[in-house]
Amino acid sequence: MSSSQTSSSGILLVDKPKGVTSHDVVSCARGLLHTKRVGHAGTLDPMATGLLILGFGNATRLLNYLLGHDKTYEAVIRLGESTNTDDADGDVVSSVDDENSILNSANTDEILKELRCVIAKNFTGHIMQTPTAFSAIKINGVRAYDLAREGKDVHLEPREVVIHDFSLLDARFNVGVSGAKVVDVRASISCSSGTYIRALARDLGRVLGVGGHLVSLRRTRIGEFSVEDDRVLKLETRIRTFTDKNGVTQTRAKAVVADRHDSVSDYFSDSVSNSSVACDLSGDSSCKKSAQKNYDLQNRVLSMFESAKLTMQTVEISENQAKDLRFGRKIVIPAISEKNTIAYVKAEKDEQNDVVAVLETAEKSPATAGGSRAFSKLQEKNEKNINQIEAKPIVVFVQS
Repeated sequence: MSSSQTSSSGILLVDKPKGVTSHDVVSCARGLLHTKRVGHAGTLDPMATGLLILGFGNATRLLNYLLGHDKTYEAVIRLGESTNTDDADGDVVSSVDDENSILNSANTDEILKELRCVIAKNFTGHIMQTPTAFSAIKINGVRAYDLAREGKDVHLEPREVVIHDFSLLDARFNVGVSGAKVVDVRASISCSSGTYIRALARDLGRVLGVGGHLVSLRRTRIGEFSVEDDRVLKLETRIRTFTDKNGVTQTRAKAVVADRHDSVSDYFSDSVSNSSVACDLSGDSSCKKSAQKNYDLQNRVLSMFESAKLTMQTVEISENQAKDLRFGRKIVIPAISEKNTIAYVKAEKDEQNDVVAVLETAEKSPATAGGSRAFSKLQEKNEKNINQIEAKPIVVFVQS
């Protein structure tokens, strides 16, 4: 199925490879979908792999609502060395050579036992976390990482995050970049939006007095979306070397369609391979035909309705109510537990349901609310039904 037959709006789940930016992945998707209207929810650093949610068409307006969803990661944390970026891309700024440190325990079981106690006490539930200086947070309109790269002092205020689960899977002794003895710990972490796993690694090392940084990171889940979904499009990194107009050799990384992907567990099995590159998404027609064997784009794309349903609560409305919403009028819907909901008109098939708008519910009940034509009609029709609430459109989708 060609991309021209793909839905005009929806979500595409991508398994991002190491070595490319989230924007590189968006560029690939634009070539696949033949549209510039593509965005992503939740940036992954170049060193990170895993789930990246792309929205295109009307679904780009759902992405802001996905940013607040909880996330799950697999991470490898190195204890015994600190870096200036709190991850493996930075320079080592300190290492530990202390016979009494946790690193000199007899075996990894003892280390894991002590780590679990420290995590339960300091890194579970609601905690205050200071983001890493090399983050995208803006300070007076400038990204923190830009200031840090210029050697300027970066001061970020601590913020509350929630660690739902911080499970240690295994550990192994290793030798760090500095030549010092280190311990690499593999963990699974479920947390609230806005949590920096690099900062968790840094702070865990500080509490232990040995320093720490993030070696590897893979995002496996965002809300109801999982990297294990069969529809996830797997990408890999292609390195391209060329000579620019000034005669200088340049190297660029770009995302390409692939048959397989690596995981954090590969770090422990030493089986990581990035050699299975199938095709450049924006390449020539013969390359695209080759890539066609690796994926059926139409079957991978989540429809606008499924995307909406996985993003937040939904409510079915009538065609007349849909018209009201598209003219910016309030309507009355069954009372819901959430502040926001997505309104849709039912069709014969779910994937053809008309997703109309994101609604914001009112604080007051219809018994005291007034002024809405839709509300007045509903009140006259069913005065006994008090389990209703007034809602207004805050995002309206153009009918496909």
